[in-house]
This record gives sequence, C-alpha cells and structure tokens, in this order.
Amino acid sequence: MIICDFDGTIIDPSERLYKVYSNCCSLLKIKPLSQKRFINLKRSGKSEVEFISPVKAREKYRKIFKEKIEEKKYLRLDRIYQYAKDFLEDNYKKNEIFLMTNRQNRKNLFWQLDYLEIRKFFQKIILAKEANKSLQFLKSRHLYFIGDTELDIKLGRKLSAFTIAVDYGLRTRRYLKNFKPDKIVSFLKDIKFPTEDVFILKTLNKGLQQVRDRTVFIDLSKEPSLYDLFREKRKQPKMVLINGK
Repeated sequence: MIICDFDGTIIDPSERLYKVYSNCCSLLKIKPLSQKRFINLKRSGKSEVEFISPVKAREKYRKIFKEKIEEKKYLRLDRIYQYAKDFLEDNYKKNEIFLMTNRQNRKNLFWQLDYLEIRKFFQKIILAKEANKSLQFLKSRHLYFIGDTELDIKLGRKLSAFTIAVDYGLRTRRYLKNFKPDKIVSFLKDIKFPTEDVFILKTLNKGLQQVRDRTVFIDLSKEPSLYDLFREKRKQPKMVLINGK
C-alpha cells in the first residue's frame, strides 16, 4: 500500500502559499518578503511567521492565513507536478493508494481533486486530523509513505512504513537528510514498487523468521551485512530488492 502526501508531493502549492501570504501582509499593512525569499525560507524548513513584524501581528497573521489558504480561488493556483499524474496512472491499478493530507476543509479538498481530475486514483482520502482513527489499520499493512516534509517522514515512521521523501517540494534534499528517510528521490517516476507482497526488513534483530519465500526489501546503505545474515541463518528469501531495485 502507498500513502501519499498531497501539497508539495502531488501538487505544487507555492503560488497559492505566496499569494495568501502577500494578501495577509497587505491586510496587516506589512511589507511582504519577495516570492523567491519566501519559497527559499519554506524549503529550508523556516516559517515566514518569524519575519512578520511587529511580533504582535503574528497571531493575527496565522488566523487570517488559516482562513484563506484553502479557499477555492487560491486552490485554483495549484499545479500538478511533472510526472505526478503519470505516477498515479501507473500505480493506482497495481497498488492501493491512500492520500493523507494536512488539509482541514474536506469539501474543498474533494473539489480540488475533481478539478485536477485525480480523485479516482485514491482508494481512500485521510485528513491528518482523522489519521489516528486509521493508525491501527495502517500499521497492519506493508506501507510506503511518500512526502516532502519532515512531518511526513515522522508520520511514516509512526506507521512503520518505508519512508520516501521527494526533494522538489516544500523542503530541500539537504534539509530532508537531517530526518533520515529511507529514500530520497527527485522525481516520482524514480520510485518503483514491487507488484507482489513485500517484507521490508530494516533491522538485524527483527523479522528474520518472516523472510522465507517472500520478496524482501533491504536498504544496504544502512545495513550492509543483512544479506550475509540471511545465508548465515539459512533463511532464503524469494527475492531481495536492494535500495528498491
């Protein structure tokens, strides 16, 4: 099963984010940052709120931003990333794809998915505020979690998923490396998924009893001795995927 983030992974929200930010600044009579600096701040993991002055205006900024960021007139500014639709087309019939997003407005989210003509690709759509209800079910599955921020990586780990970070979204590759995802890619098309049941073996101490006659994913960049361990323990997997290949 694939769990996929939305903003920054499937769609590029940068125009919307900056438009809402600059409009908020206008309402508060604050000079906005340039669009380039605003996006660079986001991608380096910093918040534009730190640069709102005076400080007492920050809470009001947060409130206005939250009210506007999911309005339809701004959602129209989002664009699907290159290869994202091809990625969804190629995978939705082979794998279950769940969309998990930090959005709050379900109605406008569904409107946007229809507007972009991509709603059909997702078997289930989960808002982050509803995620806890799905955690136990998801933890029982073999998961790949794809996202563009540190929050996605942390949530993927919470679900015991194989975490894949994309470096073209709202965080840079350099920043994402600090959170040690299992894999970082520059294009969704670079991600290949097995079409059969896969067991993801991440540690030397757990899971060896479950590898016999199964396809096993090993990240040799982290645990170079795992394959030798199979031979030593005489547990022969059906196939071994090295770094996803």
